[in-house]
Amino acid sequence: MKKESLYYYDKSKVYRPNRSELSQQLFNCPHCKSLLSRPRHRAIKIIYCCPNCGFQIEEENILSSPDKIQERKDLKKDQLVNSVMKDAKWVK
Repeated sequence: MKKESLYYYDKSKVYRPNRSELSQQLFNCPHCKSLLSRPRHRAIKIIYCCPNCGFQIEEENILSSPDKIQERKDLKKDQLVNSVMKDAKWVK
């Protein structure tokens, strides 16, 4: 399956780009696959917005670098280990 746009990665609306999007730092809409634009009228938070469907993603919810991706993977792994260990204590 070829990934053509951002895809949902984790809870709290976190999206992960594919390899070509990471290298170019240009992201596509997860709904309609068109290029997301950055509106200039937002001073506080940078929000990527789709000009076709109006879908919006905050910049902090896009894993826009390999370091952020690895950090999120480690966080998910730690959460999984903690939940398994918590359940294992109850089994004993």
